[in-house]
Amino acid sequence: MADLRPYREKRRFDVTAEPRGGEGVSRGATPTFVVQKHAARRLHYDFRLEIGGALRSWAVPEGPCLDTKVRRLAVQTEDHPLEYGGFEGAIPSGQYGAGHVIVWDRGSWVTLVDDVDAALDAGELKFRLMGEKLRGGWTLVRLPKDPKAWLLIKERDDEVRSLAAYDVLQEAPRSVLSGATVEELAAAFEEPKTRAHVAPKARRLNPSRVPGARLAPLPARIGPQLAHKVEAPVTGEGWAHEIKYDGYRTIARIENSEVQLFTRNQHDWTHRYKALAKALALLKCKTAILDGEVVVQDARGVTSIALLEQALSEGRDSALTFFVFDLIYLDGYDLTQATLRDRQKLLAGLIAPQADARAAIQLSEHQVGDASELFAHACRLGLEGIVSKRLDAPYQQTRTKTWVKLKRAFVGAFVVIGFTTTTPGRVAALVLADDTGDGALAYVGRVSSGLTDASARDLHAHLGKHLLDAPVTASPRTPNVSW
Repeated sequence: MADLRPYREKRRFDVTAEPRGGEGVSRGATPTFVVQKHAARRLHYDFRLEIGGALRSWAVPEGPCLDTKVRRLAVQTEDHPLEYGGFEGAIPSGQYGAGHVIVWDRGSWVTLVDDVDAALDAGELKFRLMGEKLRGGWTLVRLPKDPKAWLLIKERDDEVRSLAAYDVLQEAPRSVLSGATVEELAAAFEEPKTRAHVAPKARRLNPSRVPGARLAPLPARIGPQLAHKVEAPVTGEGWAHEIKYDGYRTIARIENSEVQLFTRNQHDWTHRYKALAKALALLKCKTAILDGEVVVQDARGVTSIALLEQALSEGRDSALTFFVFDLIYLDGYDLTQATLRDRQKLLAGLIAPQADARAAIQLSEHQVGDASELFAHACRLGLEGIVSKRLDAPYQQTRTKTWVKLKRAFVGAFVVIGFTTTTPGRVAALVLADDTGDGALAYVGRVSSGLTDASARDLHAHLGKHLLDAPVTASPRTPNVSW
């Protein structure tokens, strides 16, 4: 039976525009469904079925998928009133689910099951959707160890689409009500904000009290610590684990509000990162050296080197985010001999976690415990992998085994449809496509790992004999590409 008390207890209806809900009377003979794209702290999709006078709800982090091979996690949440199916707008900061919501899809649904509640209690519900984007047969299956965890699976029928060939979430991002994307809706509802915002509640610590910190002049430059590659998650205590970002490693040097940003190879890219330099200049410190990754995130918050390169080629530095994960120097103190645990405490006092996911400077959050769990989560989200770091280790300007990286493996045979170059006569990365099974090709992505200097030059000489004016299949805009 529907129970709207949890929904109402979590919300202040004098603050939020979300509907309180009436008596739960259906407005049609056929029950409705709705999928709302919800840009809260983490972007997700809310899948709702009208059952028993309310909307039974599941949060689907990665969104529905039309590929039968893809099983999407769906976490059951509180029931919502039927009126919520038409809600589109802003949930104010500080309120439950703060963020922006669009009605991504809606329609009606049917099932042959006589008792829907009994089917859900038994852990499986088969149904058909008749929406504007989602149609055909679907199944919800509960996982055995968690009563709130379900899988949303597309059934095999004429509505199936291969994820490699067609991602409905990316291809159809707009609201079926307003026609807006969630980003456009956010821009319409929010007052202008500076991306240079730094959270004011950071608790500042004194570097002089940190064991291992020593008085020293501010270095002109510093080399980054590099991670050793491993093939399995590390075990045991004393490790911190972070998401591995797909971007450009960057060292930021701050001296009396003057900021310089250096690449891993010591190239000064401050002129390319002007928006980031402006944001870093607002940090409450006189001198500092920070280590992190410059990235561009897609609509799901996943970082992509392709998006970063495109933003840089177009001069859109406002799209960049600097995720900071280490603090090497602060206000006269060299911290390289301090433990990572103490460096992270100092860093959290300088840059607090941001509620605003669009802020230019972000603290790269970490977790301790089981690396396997974080790695599995990273793989489910399509991220590059994880980095694990010893909490008791100093910062070393070389490749070490106190930092280790575990990357998600991609194994398969692909078709080379192009290549990129950053140095004349040398392939930087191969652009790949996959056979969809019907004789067509679908863009997959790019790969550069494993290319030696000799193989990169040999590939360039060979592939350069087979150039085309355009790609053989639909592909995103790619800088410095030859098809």
